[in-house]
Amino acid sequence: MFKRTMLSRAIRSVISRPVTTAILLGAAVGATAVGVTGAAPGGGVPAPAAALMSVPGSFADLVERTRPAVVAIKTAGSAANPLPRLNPGLLPEHFRHFFRRHYGGPTHPVEGMGSGFIVDPNGLVVTNYHVVKDAETIVVVTYDGEELPAKVQGYDEKTDLALLKVEAKGDLAYVSFGDSDATRVGDWVVAVGNPFGLGGSYTAGIVSARGRNIQSGPYDDYLQIDAPINRGNSGGALFNVQGEVVGVNTAIYSPNGGNVGIGFAVPAKLASRVIAALRDDGQVERGWLGVRIQAISKTIAESMDLAGTDGALVVSVEPGSPAARAKLAPGDVIVGFGKDKVMSSRDLPWLVADAALGARIPLTVLRGGEELVIDVLLHKRADKGAVVSADADHGGGDGLAGEVLGGAPLGLELAPLTDAYRARLGWPVDKRGVVIAAVVPGSKAAKERLRPGMVIRMVGRVEVNSPAGVVAQVKAARAEKRRNVVFLVADGDGWAAFVALPLA
Repeated sequence: MFKRTMLSRAIRSVISRPVTTAILLGAAVGATAVGVTGAAPGGGVPAPAAALMSVPGSFADLVERTRPAVVAIKTAGSAANPLPRLNPGLLPEHFRHFFRRHYGGPTHPVEGMGSGFIVDPNGLVVTNYHVVKDAETIVVVTYDGEELPAKVQGYDEKTDLALLKVEAKGDLAYVSFGDSDATRVGDWVVAVGNPFGLGGSYTAGIVSARGRNIQSGPYDDYLQIDAPINRGNSGGALFNVQGEVVGVNTAIYSPNGGNVGIGFAVPAKLASRVIAALRDDGQVERGWLGVRIQAISKTIAESMDLAGTDGALVVSVEPGSPAARAKLAPGDVIVGFGKDKVMSSRDLPWLVADAALGARIPLTVLRGGEELVIDVLLHKRADKGAVVSADADHGGGDGLAGEVLGGAPLGLELAPLTDAYRARLGWPVDKRGVVIAAVVPGSKAAKERLRPGMVIRMVGRVEVNSPAGVVAQVKAARAEKRRNVVFLVADGDGWAAFVALPLA
């Protein structure tokens, strides 16, 4: 099993979700304390003493004690054929059998491989959701080669985690989650998995970074590791030297499909909570606010007269959502959630997800230079309208004709938003905005990735409904000697974002 994700659109093709195997039973690893106190060459002043480092002499004890909890995962299913059904009569004789066999129907069989680790003696196995997604049959292979049919007890697509259930004759060896918050950059870690089908493979490295956002979902908070993981490692455990599971190996950054020393693991703090919910209910219920948000850059903060870049900038509000009922609006900046500060757009999804369903939470909001406290009643998270990031680039063309806004300096040609175009976007007739008809190549608008077919909904905090209205707001910003003007731009795919264009 091998799934693509992304760090950004520019490097999307080199982020891969591998597949792995995992284990943990809490074994201490033998270590040697090394002191470094060198003297300067030639008998000069001694070099400063280096801090003592804990260097593992061997990971063999960890491997031996955790091996019984390691599993490989084999899946089987079907996928749509990549080519349309062909007429064998049009092919040479020696090709006909091949195409009948492989492309004679709408689907063909597929097999996958992955990793996992047992977390309960009664047969509960943790893995990645993408390892078992769309699988028709799942088999868990224990370290001693026993094959156990498995069923999905629950999964959480947002965090790419799944919990499997197997039936065994007796209690199974199992492992437990450790404290990923105590894991520091530079700590030794050991990854276990099933890379390329080579089950029970252990690799070692260090934690390279914490809190990585690879734009795979609203709850990205990955540990970055340099312990080699490859295809087949997904779902495997990441251990510290005490033998505690501190992460679930999930993704790699790779220009060639193989390991280049950059891997990502879901931290145990998140994974343990998700798995506990899946164990109890088979699903994860999260609070739902119903806003689309984005980070605040220094340019946007300056353009919107904000004191700094703290907070989550509201881009859009889902109709009928808790946010809509509380009358939150695009352009609001959420800086507080209950007693917690919202320092960035990444904080808010976590706070909302952890809040109790049905709770009434006071939000601290900046609006037009004023600080407001707005109460919001959280509901169960819906399929749509969740708290997500708007930091993405979208676009499309429509060949519309309109009037030029600011000529080459801004590089936008605008057209009215007609009812016909609203219908094409799936928008209600009362939704306001102005269509971007064309973008001048090389202009500031082009550099900010604005595209024909997008719709400008606001300039600053003012809604616009005509090209003349956009021009008037840009002129007003120039008259106030602002260096930038902020547009709220949207498309028909649900994407929206505030974009700042320089006026100088």
